[in-house]
Amino acid sequence: LKLYSVIEQIVKLYSQSIVYPYKLSYETLQYSIQDPILKQNLELIQQELNHYTPLVNEFIEALNQLNSQQQFDTWSKELFHLLTSDSNTRDINKLQEHLIKFKQILFSDIINLDETNDEQLILSNTQDNNDIDDNTLLKPKITSIRILFKNAVKKEFNDLFGKNGELLSTISLSDTRLILGNISLKLKNIIQDKTNINNYSTWFSSTFRQQNLKKKSLIEHHIKIVGFDEKLLVLHSLRLPKRITIREHDENDYRFLIKAGKDIRQDQRIEVLFSIMNDLYDNDPNCNQSNSAHIAVRTYKVIPMSSKLGIIEWLDNTRPLKDLIEESYDNNELNIITSQGQHSRKF
Repeated sequence: LKLYSVIEQIVKLYSQSIVYPYKLSYETLQYSIQDPILKQNLELIQQELNHYTPLVNEFIEALNQLNSQQQFDTWSKELFHLLTSDSNTRDINKLQEHLIKFKQILFSDIINLDETNDEQLILSNTQDNNDIDDNTLLKPKITSIRILFKNAVKKEFNDLFGKNGELLSTISLSDTRLILGNISLKLKNIIQDKTNINNYSTWFSSTFRQQNLKKKSLIEHHIKIVGFDEKLLVLHSLRLPKRITIREHDENDYRFLIKAGKDIRQDQRIEVLFSIMNDLYDNDPNCNQSNSAHIAVRTYKVIPMSSKLGIIEWLDNTRPLKDLIEESYDNNELNIITSQGQHSRKF
């Protein structure tokens, strides 16, 4: 209660600074707080943040849309938890709500409502122009990933769960795991060659850095987003993270890596610790005698946006640790490791 007025002032003056940390805390606190006054204060702050940062929720949703594979895998894990092996103990209402959540996330586009209106146009064009690349069939305001995914798996999905979830009480957990595994592979095949940001979400095209200072900053000097580059870089690692390029009003481009399906708050704390270490080095004459003797750890920005989504500042001229490890082995050693069933990603 004592902190409420302080937080309220921060929300009004520096809403962009507090919005993501507060959203992370809100995910947990909205269910754990029992005191009615604290709960009311929590909701009031949330409402004020939504008022002062109206585009943040849309931005988070658009970033989530860049990671359909992780959204599907997360949804599947939650379904397996609800879908107990004993059909008599299943909460059918929760399962049906979970099914609706899937269709909202992966079959439709809640921030680009015109997408579904043009679905038939895409279907007819696809049938008449099979030899033309997908991107040429799309109108500027259409997102293709969800439409292609919906067309590819809708029948299989309805056969498994029923059109309105009427089969949720009878399906087996093993059959569900098998079929959803196949659906996951289809989704992966759909997105693997898509490098245009509009294939995932047109929000970035239709919509337009907070400075880390240890004193009161001037809001008028903050850099503002003016747009997003259409080209994505998809990294071929386990979660297929994607790099986006944000164009700022200072005429510079800033690159960030989108990490989905993982809580990166631990990464953020490590970078904060490194920043504190750098401050100590700067104040130590033995570590800061000259440029040649200067000791510092290179840090980068880590911004958690939810417990399953965040963005990381992209550093140029860096290489994955896996590549460096692989280079230390010759071909015979690599063959031995591979033949023993050790995947190179687990080096």
